[in-house]
Order: sequence, then C-alpha cells, then structure tokens
Amino acid sequence: MLGGYFALATAELLIGGLGLAVIARYAPARLNGLMVGAYYLTVGAGMYLGSEIASFATPAANTTPLQSHHYETLFGTLGLCGLGLVSIALLLARMLNHMENRHQDVAQRFSVRANTDCSA
Repeated sequence: MLGGYFALATAELLIGGLGLAVIARYAPARLNGLMVGAYYLTVGAGMYLGSEIASFATPAANTTPLQSHHYETLFGTLGLCGLGLVSIALLLARMLNHMENRHQDVAQRFSVRANTDCSA
C-alpha cells in the first residue's frame, strides 16, 4: 500500500508540472491564474468522479465474479465513454492546432517588436 501511495505521488509530481506548462503555453497571460485554478478544479473533480466509479465496481456480497456481470457492464460503459471522449478530443485537435499557431504568431510579433525597440 505504501508503494502505491509513492507511485501516485510521483505520478502527480510528473503530470502536474506538465499540465501547468500546457496552461502557460496556451492561456493568455491575463487569464493564467484563472486557468491554473480551473486546472486544479478539474483535477479535483476527476478524483471525485474516480471515487464514485470505484464505488460502482463493488458487487453484492453474495456473488462471485464469475456469476456477476457487474464488471462487464461497468468496464463496457467506461470503454464507451472513453471512446466518446477520444472522439471529442480529435474534433478539438484542429482548434488546439489553430490556437498554437496563433500563439506562435503573437510571440513572434512581440519578439520582433522587442528586438526593434532595443536597437533604437
């Protein structure tokens, strides 16, 4: 159990920094604090949702796993939800690509402006 807690803590340390870096890259500077708060709120909601899903995975006390279709229903539903979310992510990929290109254009304009201001 202690090893599991260590693995979860290590994973959070590695993933948390990546999430914050993505926010810093895509969010406008004036909304950076709001986006970081929304990120942590989403992480908390995900943890709560995970605990609710874990409570669904507990079958009745008098059934064996071979007699119960509980796991089949649960993981089938989770799989379908996962496929739906992947489909939504693929649809949003074009918008994210557009946001990244726009962000790079703005950053390039500011760097050109800063270089011309320094040379004067």
